[in-house]
Amino acid sequence: MDEGPQLRCTAFEGHRRIAAGSLLEVALALKELADRPAGGPVLVFDDATGKVLDLDLRGAPDDVRTGLADHPVVVAGFEEAIRALFAGDRERFTAQTRAWPADLRDHSTRLAADALRAPAPVGAPDPDRTAP
Repeated sequence: MDEGPQLRCTAFEGHRRIAAGSLLEVALALKELADRPAGGPVLVFDDATGKVLDLDLRGAPDDVRTGLADHPVVVAGFEEAIRALFAGDRERFTAQTRAWPADLRDHSTRLAADALRAPAPVGAPDPDRTAP
């Protein structure tokens, strides 16, 4: 499986670090640990952003590996799409997300709509403000 961008993450069980590495490495380590009783809540954090990642660890290790292929952070063009989003570049964002699974692409496009909206010309009225 091509992991796309090398997302690095860290997993904690309660306050104890139990795995760190690539998304695939951490997911497979957690899958191995899944058969023992948990010592606390397990959370996986994206090392670059600190955001919590939601991983589907159901099935055999090969099922976990296959499931990661559709994980939002693993789809082709993810990092470039994020760069385009922060640059407000609708055309480049659309190009980078074109090959994504339809549901993921449509949801991402809807969430990004405000950031990718063309800025109003200087002095133009703000459509979100009502006149006094």
